[in-house]
Amino acid sequence: MNTGLSCLVTSCANKPCNGRGYCSTHYSRLMRNGSVNVTLRASPVADWEERVVKTKSCWIYEGYLTSGYGEIGIGGRSWLVHRLSYERYIGPIPTGYQVDHKCHNLDRSCHADSLCPHRRCCNPAHLEAVPQRVNILNGNGASGQNSRKEHCSAGHAFDSMDRRGRRTCRTCIRVKQRERRQRLRAAA
Repeated sequence: MNTGLSCLVTSCANKPCNGRGYCSTHYSRLMRNGSVNVTLRASPVADWEERVVKTKSCWIYEGYLTSGYGEIGIGGRSWLVHRLSYERYIGPIPTGYQVDHKCHNLDRSCHADSLCPHRRCCNPAHLEAVPQRVNILNGNGASGQNSRKEHCSAGHAFDSMDRRGRRTCRTCIRVKQRERRQRLRAAA
């Protein structure tokens, strides 16, 4: 709604008035903040650090969560807080790498779900840049749990690899082959 009037804010360079006597920029500030004056935060990094509770081991982010991970908007972009912490305190994340929570890897009783307290941890001492495969295998999901198994379901040690690179148990393979030969003889 352009009324032909200028914005009431004198430093606004004569932008057209849209609502309540303000240009669209100042009107949206008024609606969002209750004032046309903008008070800037000290810094976006200080903003997320204010929401961190430092315990004896983990630094727990108490702000907005996405799938259990802390998230904050900075400069029009969403950041996962543990990645932001890694980049702030350690350095840039190498291309193709993910930030792994070492505190989660040590707590095998913790399940890989959105309630995991380790996902909110942003203590740089607990963070490590690793390839995606390593991050998955370190976790407590099915892939990670199976990668740490040392014995087959019958209790035999995994002692060989099949053609696809999967760990196998030669004892179970021999038993299955013997049973198959016996079935074939009985059918003949």
